[in-house]
Amino acid sequence: MSSAPTSSATPSATPTSSSSTPPPPPPTTTSEETTEEPPPETTESSEETSEAPPETTTQAPPTTPAPPKTTPKPATGAVAGKVVAIDPGHNGGNSSAPDIINQEIDGGNGFTNVCNTVGTESTDGYPEHAFTWAVAKYLKADLEAQGIKVVMTRNSDDGVGPCTPDRAKTENDSGAAAVISIHGDGADSGDRGFHVITNGDPTEISAPEADASQALAVSIRDAMVNEGFPTSNWLGENGLWTRDDLTGLNFSSRPKILIECGNMKNATDANLMSTADGQRQYAAGLAAGTIAFLKSQG
Repeated sequence: MSSAPTSSATPSATPTSSSSTPPPPPPTTTSEETTEEPPPETTESSEETSEAPPETTTQAPPTTPAPPKTTPKPATGAVAGKVVAIDPGHNGGNSSAPDIINQEIDGGNGFTNVCNTVGTESTDGYPEHAFTWAVAKYLKADLEAQGIKVVMTRNSDDGVGPCTPDRAKTENDSGAAAVISIHGDGADSGDRGFHVITNGDPTEISAPEADASQALAVSIRDAMVNEGFPTSNWLGENGLWTRDDLTGLNFSSRPKILIECGNMKNATDANLMSTADGQRQYAAGLAAGTIAFLKSQG
């Protein structure tokens, strides 16, 4: 979870085109054949028979050799072998190590931030760090099933940190084609929905991938909507938002987004975010959006 002054990015609608189906060919008229009655003392049969000449063997016609098999070329936009980094927000041990996570760090773009934070939780106490970890594991499995190599910024939910710049370094060093940072928000109980955040004031580090990051954000937004999740009714516009104060985005040299999957203080969002079925659904949307983006990049 994170908060800052709002600024919005409005996605452009992409018109769709449709092609008309050509009319079917006219029906073919067939004529019935009339069969004359056979002469007397001849047995009627549906199969014709003929006597073969004595001592003559009928040979089968020569067999036409089958064409050689060809190896299909890889599909355009194939994703197997590409690298995706997943950043599950926060960590389960952060609350026990305030001296570590509260250390001040350079947040980029002139901001001073802290190493990491505890995160938010639902009204009944389900923590954000557990949600992000569960979704990250499901997402990892979904991507690996497509042959994608996955790098995680943390490997358990009972550790401390890592600090956000260290997470960004892990992502950058992996050469990831896409980075997905997973979070949950904590707002007023009437607020609901997800929003995808990109860097609104690209730094020298993040600027080279700014356009790709925006394309990734749109792809994730579209896939989440297709999965049935509503866009945020309180931040951003059409599920997209930009910020310039997030350390992880400011220090990223890869195409990267941060998604606030929902509001953990909203009962409907929290029910999805705290159950295995809901977590799998979030992962499915993130996987679909990530894969669509990777294919679009060739």
